[in-house]
Amino acid sequence: YLGVHFISDIMAGTFLGLLIGFFVYKLYRLYRIKIQNNRLIKGKKQMIDGMLILLFLTLVFTTLHTEGLI
Repeated sequence: YLGVHFISDIMAGTFLGLLIGFFVYKLYRLYRIKIQNNRLIKGKKQMIDGMLILLFLTLVFTTLHTEGLI
């Protein structure tokens, strides 16, 4: 421990990371189950694809912004 963060910062980051990870896992399972059963209609598939792309781009932007690259 270097004294850079309070324990509350670490706990909040851990909780947020777990929450986002759980959401992405559930979204992935929904996507895979629906595709395997071939019940996913085109509009919902596009919506899920859009949500996954948005999540990915948000993570990339946040990482680049945090590192000071943009």
